[in-house]
Amino acid sequence: MSLRKESILLSISNVFQVLTSLLFSIFVARLIINKADFGRYQQLFVLINFLAVIASSIPNALSFFFGKYVNTDQHKGAFKRFFIFLSLTSISLVILFLALNKWLALRLDNSFMTNYVLVIAGIALVRLLFVYFSNFCLLTHNLYYYIWNNVFYLIFCICLLVIAFFLKFNIKEILLGQLLVDSIRLIFLLPKVAPFLKLKNNVFLKKEEFSYLYPLCLVAVISNLYLIVDRIMISSMLGPGDFADYQVGAFVFPFIGIITGSVVTALLPRISKNYHEGDFKQIVDNLQRATEKVTFLLVPIFVYCLVFGQELITWLYSDKFAFSGYIFQIYTLRFFGTVVLFSMMMNAIGLQMWVFINTTINLVINFILNYFFILKWGVMGAVYAGILSTYLGYILPVTIMNRRLKVSLLDYFPIKSYLKTILISLVIAVSFKLIYNHYAFVKIWSIFISIIYYFIVVYLLDRKLFSNDSLKKILKRDGS
Repeated sequence: MSLRKESILLSISNVFQVLTSLLFSIFVARLIINKADFGRYQQLFVLINFLAVIASSIPNALSFFFGKYVNTDQHKGAFKRFFIFLSLTSISLVILFLALNKWLALRLDNSFMTNYVLVIAGIALVRLLFVYFSNFCLLTHNLYYYIWNNVFYLIFCICLLVIAFFLKFNIKEILLGQLLVDSIRLIFLLPKVAPFLKLKNNVFLKKEEFSYLYPLCLVAVISNLYLIVDRIMISSMLGPGDFADYQVGAFVFPFIGIITGSVVTALLPRISKNYHEGDFKQIVDNLQRATEKVTFLLVPIFVYCLVFGQELITWLYSDKFAFSGYIFQIYTLRFFGTVVLFSMMMNAIGLQMWVFINTTINLVINFILNYFFILKWGVMGAVYAGILSTYLGYILPVTIMNRRLKVSLLDYFPIKSYLKTILISLVIAVSFKLIYNHYAFVKIWSIFISIIYYFIVVYLLDRKLFSNDSLKKILKRDGS
């Protein structure tokens, strides 16, 4: 299957997951009148997602060794070893949460962590195990099954939300419903990995596998702390109500995870293979194509949110979160550098320890900036700190990668197409905003306008994409 097709299929699957999370967030925000209680609910899933990202380094390592191993028996053995290791890691992380939940509840002013501790632990365990299957289904050619699994998961969640609306569920009942639908999703995936668990081979990771995975897990911990340090500090320094405003406005932009995660999952085995074969030229070519693809897909979305962020947030979450709309607009500036997949590239070419060093430095900088900026500017201080620390964090990866691959930034960063994309997107978005303001459209029009805007921008950037041949290639289901 081609890289393009794999990326598209993974993106489709991730879209359903993001839609599900967004639906829950919007529903609970509107259902819960008390903004502080909504902040406490969101804190639970910041914690669960933090644990899940740590666990996701395990299937990412599986993809690396899948590209390195050359025969089927090695591949099958790796599937078993990494799943068992993920299961043990997941159980350990949940036990750690149970041990610390009272301290966390006190530190974050979150009574939900103690009142519903077993339900939260159950959701965490199920979601940690689920992270295995994106990489696994890609490597075993089960992506279509994985997509349908997420489609039905979305349908079940919508049914749950409808029932919760009419029966006026409280927080505990909502969490129990989430545990139920999460468990159903996992149950339908487990039979796919079961045959590999029956194989008679070593159940423990090899030394080289663990040596690669260990720094990868450390990076996941540090990088996640880097991403949520602002949320932790707002929760502890300002409180759940301010956290709710910040969480709605400064969430990690969902389409970044959808698109870059899909590209990384599809590209990592190829880059790993190129690296072990010493084909640096192909690595640079793959990175440039990936950067162009991510730029083409993401930058127009960033620009639109920069212009229409206020309208989007208040339409989704109500006027109660008007301040979050302003946060969202400014916070979007943080994401324009995410089109280059620095961490993925460094992991693929054996620089994972440098990823750890860079992420640790960024965490320290982010912590210091957040502390002083929050003291001075409150919630907006965290926004300013996040933007500044993000771009400072690109300096070391660019330097190290350029030395290893013996190239310059412009060899793999398509500056012309990047600037062209920003310019075209900005002109179209501002034009629509002027029309929107002139005719005083209601907020829901910001959604309809976004669809028209995106198609216009994409058409202007790549008219060939709309040709019959291109559409046939995207829809064609074969093994090419």
